Amino acid sequence: MRNGQDRPMVAVLAAALAAAGITGGVLLLGRSSVWLVGRWAHADQLNEGVMLAAVPLLLVLLLFSASRLPPWRWRLTLGAFLLFAAGWLLFQWTTVQTAQAHVLHERGRAAHGVVVSVQVNRDGDSRAVDVRLDDGTRVDGVRVGFASAAPDPGTEVLLTLDPDGPVPARLGPVPGAPDTTLRNAALAAVALASPVLGLHLAQPLRSRLTRRERVDR
Repeated sequence: MRNGQDRPMVAVLAAALAAAGITGGVLLLGRSSVWLVGRWAHADQLNEGVMLAAVPLLLVLLLFSASRLPPWRWRLTLGAFLLFAAGWLLFQWTTVQTAQAHVLHERGRAAHGVVVSVQVNRDGDSRAVDVRLDDGTRVDGVRVGFASAAPDPGTEVLLTLDPDGPVPARLGPVPGAPDTTLRNAALAAVALASPVLGLHLAQPLRSRLTRRERVDR
């Protein structure tokens, strides 16, 4: 009888630990991204690779035990997964963007230049420009914001460069201190969804305890 009373408590503890591990893992990856931003030019690409590998893997783990859940619990778990995945993707993206903006805010310098060419992707969108600075230096692949139109060749522009590291140049003056509101909201979504995912991922432990209880009887 005592085992039957202890089993829910152990399962809830396991779910809480799983939730803390999930949220902590997201934070750890975010901090790792921040560390890489100022030291490696391809930190954002590594970040995308991690997301492309981890999110489908978690979905496979959830689907593996979907048949064991009542429909209402599966819908709740699926909703939590969607909230978690969206929050994690947004958190990682904003973490990298915020880290890059912080680096440019701390050590960036402004430079004037002229657009010499526009890079067009396969969809025909202009997402980057090549700029020749006043001192003759050429900076290729300066990204254009998603909501902004690429300046035409011959247009005079102002860039912010990172002279001491690999953070890519940005159009515009040296940015101010970055706003972390969106990043914090994304992390809150991850923390909100993690307990539900933790309960789901703790299902194997609950099943094991149930089998052990039956053997003891």
